[in-house]
Amino acid sequence: MAKKKSDLQSLLTDTDGIKGVLREESEIPKKEEVEVRASQGLKNEEANSMVNENEYIQSPDLYLPFSTAMRADLYLKLKRIEYWNRTTIKRELERLIEDFVDTQTASKKPLPVEERNKLKQLKTAKDYIKLRLKK
Repeated sequence: MAKKKSDLQSLLTDTDGIKGVLREESEIPKKEEVEVRASQGLKNEEANSMVNENEYIQSPDLYLPFSTAMRADLYLKLKRIEYWNRTTIKRELERLIEDFVDTQTASKKPLPVEERNKLKQLKTAKDYIKLRLKK
């Protein structure tokens, strides 16, 4: 009884080399298959995604930790506004961002599944504190 060749041995002795193996790969979708999947719409994508954008839209009172960097001059100006207008930087940034996203049509388009799965999890501040305490 002949011993079965390993995948590596079959690659080394294959006259087509790696092209022969790649031709056999059925997992790689063809261009037409990708176009058909794209034309099936968002419903199939939502079924494949573990994240539902509606949960984010319906949670305007839930705050997610988010950090960024800004120019020093802008930070100083925001601190001045915060002090003299008796407000908070958080409140002013939210107001500015809301005004901005309302003018952008892209803010109304749903994210592709790959990007949607990268969204921060919906957690309360208490959830994040519990995670920190466990470490």
